[in-house]
Amino acid sequence: MDFSKTTQYAIRALSFMAQNEKEMYIASELHEKLKIPQQYLRRMLKDLSKNGLLKSIKGKNGGFVFARSTEEIFLSDIVAITEKGEIMRACIFGFESCRLKEKCAMHDIWAASKENVNNILSQTSLAKMNANFI
Repeated sequence: MDFSKTTQYAIRALSFMAQNEKEMYIASELHEKLKIPQQYLRRMLKDLSKNGLLKSIKGKNGGFVFARSTEEIFLSDIVAITEKGEIMRACIFGFESCRLKEKCAMHDIWAASKENVNNILSQTSLAKMNANFI
């Protein structure tokens, strides 16, 4: 299971921002520090803002700041926004859809693995990520 580039970038950017949770960040600063393509980063930050993880402050002294505490933002929240739920519905063998009536040999094992991944994502906050940020 691979996360999309958007998910990888979002987790990197938000983990970085979580180091100074109350600080306002501008996209160009994040671009310089994290080497995420600037236009891609701006669109991603706007999307995270529209979905309630960040607040977008317009104007000369504007930027992005967390909409709520990093203890209340979980990796599952980020993945739900950036992957739109697709990654957890995907078949490990690449079939377009899961055939529940005719399960493949790996279905039950993959379902258990997905549940474990979901549990980890839903229990890992940005605050926890910040503690381990490199």
